Amino acid sequence: MNSRFATAALFLLLLPGMPVSAQARLPGTPLPGSAPASALREPVHPRRNVEEFPAVQARLLRFTILRTSGQEPCLDELEVYGPDAPERNLALASAGTRARASGTYPEYRIHALAHINDGLYGNGHSWISNTAVGSWVELEFPAPVRISRVVWSRDRERKFIDRLATEYRIEVSESAAPDGAGNSSRQVASSADRRPLPQEAMGAGLLFNAPGNFAAAPAPVAPPGNDRPAARDYLLRIWQTADGLPSNTVTSLLQTGDGWLWVGTTNGLARFDGRRFTAFGEDQGLRNLNITCLFEDREGTLWAGTEGGGLAFRRGGRFHTLPTGTSLAGNTVLALAADAEGVLWIATAEALLQYRSGHLERVLNSPVTGLAMGENGLWLLHESVLSRWDGGKLVKAPANLDPSCFSSISALAGGKDGALWFGGANGYIGRLAGGAVTTFGDGHTVLTSNTWQLLAIAGGDLWIGTSSSGLARLRGHDLLPLTTDDGLPSNCVRALCQDRTGNL
Repeated sequence: MNSRFATAALFLLLLPGMPVSAQARLPGTPLPGSAPASALREPVHPRRNVEEFPAVQARLLRFTILRTSGQEPCLDELEVYGPDAPERNLALASAGTRARASGTYPEYRIHALAHINDGLYGNGHSWISNTAVGSWVELEFPAPVRISRVVWSRDRERKFIDRLATEYRIEVSESAAPDGAGNSSRQVASSADRRPLPQEAMGAGLLFNAPGNFAAAPAPVAPPGNDRPAARDYLLRIWQTADGLPSNTVTSLLQTGDGWLWVGTTNGLARFDGRRFTAFGEDQGLRNLNITCLFEDREGTLWAGTEGGGLAFRRGGRFHTLPTGTSLAGNTVLALAADAEGVLWIATAEALLQYRSGHLERVLNSPVTGLAMGENGLWLLHESVLSRWDGGKLVKAPANLDPSCFSSISALAGGKDGALWFGGANGYIGRLAGGAVTTFGDGHTVLTSNTWQLLAIAGGDLWIGTSSSGLARLRGHDLLPLTTDDGLPSNCVRALCQDRTGNL
């Protein structure tokens, strides 16, 4: 769990109110003789591509790859959905769907054909063809079904961008044959209506280093324009252990109602008055110094989650411990939230609990890694999937919405307007409001690493902290990146907080 808390120093950004923006999508130019660029879809993306079309009856679906960014093509998952059950992936082998292919890369079990529809994402569960051009993969459904959407990806875990299918077509047939030959098929989607992948992205490989892979990773494709903000556009101040922080690894931030800024670290808690820090540790009642999250309830009580030491709360100038489990995992608190009735919800590495009127109750015996109040109540992260807690049960993706939007999630936050924001390893930021999902930032370099923290502030801006791509501001549809090139001490941003005067 400590791997999520990479070293980063506390810092303060004073927002300048200066209009600086950056494009949020990869550049592209239309094919000769094709429709204007404005009429074309975005280029293919290694992490997630959605093909939507009018519902058709199908027994067989074939994905033919005509060209790649280099080498034999790779697909980590091929998903199919229909209008009759929008949340159900019809392609899954567990549902009886059979997969066939023109060929499979030899001697690599992690790239077997069975991975094309096993429901698992990532390069370690992917199919690679044995030929670079003209390869295909077929899905044969156990019975004719109506389909209207195909979701495919190269590597949903964001590590690899090589072997990406750049030109392709998707065809369906109402009957099945062992090799698809002789069927009367129709094309339902293709790459013809997409902008081409930028030339600088062709042949790119690893997005970032992983153990056992290449020694160097090529730089991700940069968005167009040269409008990165300079460090001088911001007044930036850095505090570290020499200034009184218990540790330079800051894991959580919170300003309480009395005006104090509280800073959680891996070596204790600190209170900041804008000039100096006051440290709180074992002498002040904290049984575990590795702080994971902070929360203030409506009674003004400060709560601090710890890694292995349960939940601490401050009363009478001292901290007291509320055990949340019988094991080390059970006492690792990962997130805190309160509902409209004032009930405190506690996410641990072992369970979901609620604390009501002085009584602690376990309501879900399964790990929960994130909590936020949003549309229709409490939302949580369970096995990296966004779900809603509804009267004692988990409700997965909202009806009529693409369920693949809600997987690989690691961060969520409630907005001032009641909207729910979420992000993770899916390569975009999502917003759920009014029963609809809007996505932002597809293909932007700042989202090539995992989203770890989200903060929605008054005025509509959303701040995004990432694992290795720095900090970003989402304003409208524009993402503004801020990294070590702009003066940040680290590109790992684990915690965010805006104080009453607008400082971040």
